Formats: sequence, structure tokens, C-alpha cells
Amino acid sequence: MPRSAVVALAAALLLAGCGGGSAPTSGTTDCVPPVIGHRGEPAVAPEETIASFTAAIEDGAKTIEGDVHFTKDGQPVMLHDDTVDRTTDGTGRVSAKTLAQVESLDAGGWMGNEWKGVRVPTLEAFLHLAKTQDVHVIVELKQPSATKAQVRTFLSDITKAGMAKRTIVESFYAGNLKTVHGLNPAMQTALVTSAPVTPKEARSLGDALLPRLSIATPARVKAWQGAGVKVYPWTADTEAQWAEAAKAKVDGVLTNRTTDYVAWARERCQQD
Repeated sequence: MPRSAVVALAAALLLAGCGGGSAPTSGTTDCVPPVIGHRGEPAVAPEETIASFTAAIEDGAKTIEGDVHFTKDGQPVMLHDDTVDRTTDGTGRVSAKTLAQVESLDAGGWMGNEWKGVRVPTLEAFLHLAKTQDVHVIVELKQPSATKAQVRTFLSDITKAGMAKRTIVESFYAGNLKTVHGLNPAMQTALVTSAPVTPKEARSLGDALLPRLSIATPARVKAWQGAGVKVYPWTADTEAQWAEAAKAKVDGVLTNRTTDYVAWARERCQQD
């Protein structure tokens, strides 16, 4: 059975409530940072779909990362871009479409005929998968100024899924993180940044920081961690980048290539 069929079958079983248990262990990889599935595992399945998230989990990720936009009727869906053009057969802004319209789109055909019919998942479906498979999630609020009503719906989905303690809410925008804290002070949050920030600033906005890999130097990582902030750089997709992240002693690595990272980690840890 082709990989696409295996992943699709696993996703279908999970969404039907038939899945269970934890993700398989990834072997001896303790000497390097844990892997985090960035948008799932886009190297093997269409990004931000249940198939992609499932692939990352099956291949060793105990944390998966994804992005949320809100539909016209206020529902959170898993999409990276603010339009559906790049990753579906539709066009236009997510915010101009109803949930029903977004769910009718093909989110897999662009990657190959084997993925035709794959759909854009809701945040609820994403969280159900994570809960069923006993993994943690990092979820990004993508739009610059999410409304309080939108964030309330978003947080309600997390709470209803029983995932509040296993979720980090991330955003490039401090205002979004402040809105999250205003509605749920206990929710873990993280700033996403392309530019260096002070340890004090990072800690004031959350429990973690997601910096661009190029700014996650060993000295900065040590300082951020010293302020009580976990560091998860993005996005490392080559062995050189993985080695760079390991040298900086980060707390986890976001990658599009979970399978390859785990294989690299096993080999490296056997040598150490």
C-alpha cells in the first residue's frame, strides 16, 4: 500500500474515533533536540492536513505544529497562508469564505493525484488527532489582530479537546498573545520572531520562543533559557542546520522532514 494510502487510512480511523495509543518511539535520539513536525510533515504529505500531521507523528514527532486562520463565520481552520490559492484548488482569502466553503476545497491534489480529495482540517480535527495520539501541539495565530471573539472560539476548542496543558499558542504578534493571556492566563504562549529579542521581552510574552534558526546562536539560546524560556527554532531542514540547532542546545527543532531528522539523530547519537 502506498504511503499516501497508509496515512489517509490512519487519519480516517482517528477521525472516526477508532485510533488509539501513543506514537511509536523514535529510538535513541536523546543526544539531540526533539523533533517538532512543522506543518506536519510536508516532505511526505500535503502541509497542514490530517495526513501530514499523522505522518509526522508516525515518523517520530511527539509535538506537531500548525497554523490557524479564521473563516468568514469565525471558525478556526488549519492553513498557513491567508489565502487558499497555494495549497488548495480554490482561490481567495480564508476570511472571505465560510467553513463549508473551505471544507469543500481539495487540499491535496496540488501535491499529486494520490492526494486528491484531502481536505483542510478544522482546529478541532487537528486537536482530536493530537489528543488521540498523545502528542503536544504548537498552534500559531496567523493573522495580525485576531479579535477577542475569534480567540475565545480558538481557546474554547483547545479546552474542549482536553489539550490546554499540551498546547502552546504562538504568534508573530504580541497583541494576539496578550489577548490569549487576557482570556486564559494559564495558557502557554510563545512569540515567533525573525529578529533577536531580549530574554526579558521573550519571557514577558510567553513560556517559549520560536526564533528563526539563523538568530538562535548558542549565546542567545542560553540567555533565553536562563530567563525560563524554551527555545524552538524554525525551520531546520538540512543536516547542517540540525547540527547547528543541536550545538545551540535548543529545546526542540521544527522541521518539514521528521523522518530524515530522526534517522540523522539516531546515527549521530550512536556515534556520541
